Amino acid sequence: MKSILSIAKSEYIKWLKSDKQLVTAFSLICFYMYVLQPIKVFVDTFGEPINLIEPFLIFLGNGYCIPIVIITFIVLMIDFPDISDNSTFLLIRTGRMKWYRSQVAFVAVSIVSLLLLLFAFSSVMLLSDAYMANIWSNTVKMINEPQNIELRMQYPLANLDLSVTNNYSVVSATILAIILMFLHLAFTAQLQMALSLRFNKMIGICGNLLVLGLGLLLWAADNGFKWLFPLANSTVGWHYDELYSRVEFPIWLSLIYMLTINIIVYLLGRRVIKKKMLTLLG
Repeated sequence: MKSILSIAKSEYIKWLKSDKQLVTAFSLICFYMYVLQPIKVFVDTFGEPINLIEPFLIFLGNGYCIPIVIITFIVLMIDFPDISDNSTFLLIRTGRMKWYRSQVAFVAVSIVSLLLLLFAFSSVMLLSDAYMANIWSNTVKMINEPQNIELRMQYPLANLDLSVTNNYSVVSATILAIILMFLHLAFTAQLQMALSLRFNKMIGICGNLLVLGLGLLLWAADNGFKWLFPLANSTVGWHYDELYSRVEFPIWLSLIYMLTINIIVYLLGRRVIKKKMLTLLG
């Protein structure tokens, strides 16, 4: 256990120091321009404060924001796993399964770090215009009213779907959104690791982008097959009709789906590393 944590810690420190972290800064700038600034406009327009948790929930629940989070993580994991000669030597000394579990532990810590950063960023930027409570703000409710459609269309990334506000409390929606996004990012990293070890890193990246692209295409077309892809299942929204309580797709099935694909890709990765010729890793 100690060796697993030690390797995971080493990978995490290298990840934090990577120049790929610049993409995190770009994504935060994007979120500030297209989510947080518009929310400030909403607050000023309606004269109502925002719930401190809601901007973070928009990051994880808006159909246009979710791909930004996922692509940011894909780029951050572009060098994952490290299969250079030095890492191959470490893998041999540690053992295949211990090494693989340490990589998964590193992925989990990295995801938590990214989600905490998004929450801290949204909270700090809107602290002066926000309150903390388990109730939806009037601002989030009013932006979805028919008379504000032009304002909503002007800032599409700053809206929270009515299927969320009409069917969940703030806390329950946030908890579900965090769990689902965590599972999606974990799937993304594990898929990259399995494909990279089996083929190469370019195949891993292309595989991830293909899964994301097909999910986006089916979501944009509002096709029922969207539930076959992680994108639709990784958000707390879309599971209910916007105006009624009609269930479009049970959220508990999405949780099972996301857990299942993570287990499958984890087992696939273990099988790949077991059969990999270590002399070819570098």
